[in-house]
Amino acid sequence: MNGWLPVAKAEVSFRAIQRLKAMAFAEGQQQSESVVSHSSDTPVVGGGSPDESAADVRPPYAPAGSLIWFDDIESPARPKYLIKGLIGAGTLALVYGQSNTGKSFFALDLALHVAQETEWNGRKVNGGLVVYIAAEGAHSVVNRLYAAKSVANQHRNGSPIDSLASSGEPVPFTVWPAAVNLLCRDDNFQCLMSEVETAERRAGRRLALLVIDTLARSMTGGSENDGADMGQLIQTADYIREAFDATVMFIHHTGKDSSRGARGHSSLRAAADTEIAVAGTRTVRTATVTKQRDLPTGERTQFELEPIKIGVDEDGEDIVSCVVKHATDDGATHSRPRLNGRHELALRALKQAVSAAGKEPTPIPGAGKTSAVRDSGVTLSNWRDTAFSNGFAKELSGSSRRGAWKRVLEFLVDHEFVERHGDFVFIGESVADSVSPCLSVSEKRR
Repeated sequence: MNGWLPVAKAEVSFRAIQRLKAMAFAEGQQQSESVVSHSSDTPVVGGGSPDESAADVRPPYAPAGSLIWFDDIESPARPKYLIKGLIGAGTLALVYGQSNTGKSFFALDLALHVAQETEWNGRKVNGGLVVYIAAEGAHSVVNRLYAAKSVANQHRNGSPIDSLASSGEPVPFTVWPAAVNLLCRDDNFQCLMSEVETAERRAGRRLALLVIDTLARSMTGGSENDGADMGQLIQTADYIREAFDATVMFIHHTGKDSSRGARGHSSLRAAADTEIAVAGTRTVRTATVTKQRDLPTGERTQFELEPIKIGVDEDGEDIVSCVVKHATDDGATHSRPRLNGRHELALRALKQAVSAAGKEPTPIPGAGKTSAVRDSGVTLSNWRDTAFSNGFAKELSGSSRRGAWKRVLEFLVDHEFVERHGDFVFIGESVADSVSPCLSVSEKRR
């Protein structure tokens, strides 16, 4: 057991040790060997037994006399934050999205700012040690960290690349290069807990954030859709949060229908304090806060993945990874890209098709009831036929013309000039300001 008690006997003493450690860090004191010891089968706190040590600090349950009376509340609670206005300290966070949306890059960007205790998108950060569990393999995570490190060095040397600022100080960020099964607190799990403590001592910082990438790879033998399995996963995450007073963040996937949120049993969403959905697979990606227990929801952050060459392989070919590039340094919404002639012709064709369809609300598939976005919408085929009749890419034919149309469609949807719901499309909110008034649908520039 590597010096650890069996779980049933160790939980209270482990939490007690962590709470004493938190007190020691807060007071800026050095821990003595008698505070945390793994030299015997029974961790001893302050020379007493595990039960005695637990009585000296707040136990993992509310003791007698803990009721909070209405008349005794004289000031508001001030919860601590990890990233102000986004993620609370000691909470459970969930970052999810479809494959290739950049959710792991997004989470890694958050984690690096926490480790460096630098502002993230204009938000204050209470930083500390970050432990990243690379359950899907450490190779890609190491390359992403190397890319971030390279860009930070370039930034420090005057590079205009938007990235983390590097102070040259050691960064308290470490990677656990394997999966850990959170459904059973076995020897591997206990080893991880011990390694986190060792990392705290080496970094001289308390654990602030533990990232688990991904949730699916961390519940070996279990089912995401099973309430009991998901409940055990959440219980283990809570155990880590309480033991280290740290935030636990899961990276997770959506199902086939991304509109239904994160995959798996509903208890996961119920347990999460913060839930962030990452979407988009081209150019600009969007991270949307879909749930907050105590903060406003709906906030959106836009970012891009910037490719970075980090080396060459044995065949002399480039090794490339990416870093997150935020819209602007102050976190403002990403400015819309310049439109070319085909983009503008397509948007004018959409406005023309919508105008011809009238102002009747258009049913949105899957919405549950008839609704509309920006007055009305049209089918994809209606829009395409209108654009083609107005001369879209008329110099092309067959599959080449259809391919050009597909690229324009994806661009306009990805950059939110057009909203798509199933087979229906709707005019984006700022299209009227985006299309140049001097261009007509018969403009020769295509």
